[in-house]
Amino acid sequence: VTRTLPCHELYLKKGGEGVRALSRVLRAYASYDPKLGYTQGKAFIAGTLLIYLPEEDAFWALTQLMGRYCMRELFVSGMPGLLVRFHQFQRLLSIVFPDLAAHMETHFTDPATYMSRWILSLFTATNIPFGLCMRIWDLFFYGGWTVFFQVTLAIMRIGHDFILGNPQDVFLPRLANVAELIAHVDDDAFVQQVWSIQLRRDALQMLRDEYIKRL
Repeated sequence: VTRTLPCHELYLKKGGEGVRALSRVLRAYASYDPKLGYTQGKAFIAGTLLIYLPEEDAFWALTQLMGRYCMRELFVSGMPGLLVRFHQFQRLLSIVFPDLAAHMETHFTDPATYMSRWILSLFTATNIPFGLCMRIWDLFFYGGWTVFFQVTLAIMRIGHDFILGNPQDVFLPRLANVAELIAHVDDDAFVQQVWSIQLRRDALQMLRDEYIKRL
């Protein structure tokens, strides 16, 4: 809990009210969903909700993200939802940016090497500026995982030349934390890039089904 959003004023003080509130929300969720219980990754999600919402509202918002927005499957044993998201992104990357996909494959870089924090924390565990991160959250609440993948593809488009022109030891750290990769694009331009990516929800479902059939 104390490692969650340590730079935000709500969580600066160890044992402070923000940290205690976060602990209460996570314990409440563990009681609400005992089969899942406590998982560390949920702290970034709950911690962000508490910045904007009263404690009880943050708890119920967390239940909606776990249920309606299908985040629960990211945290259950074996993390099947995370593996599905990796597959969906890899296939989308190979379709939209085949040169990037080939370059990264050559350097043995699959989504698992950099995307976990993007997905599990909805970017709050990266170094993306908080204001832009919250705009991404707004987009996610609006469009769910379809918009999430539009965001990821926008990141890849913006970082395309840098990634393609460098080996893994140079491009991977920037991919993992994102901010330096997209620093030359302002927030409004970034959102425009997101909306310029064309992606249908049924395409994601098709890729999900494709992954499940391979199991």
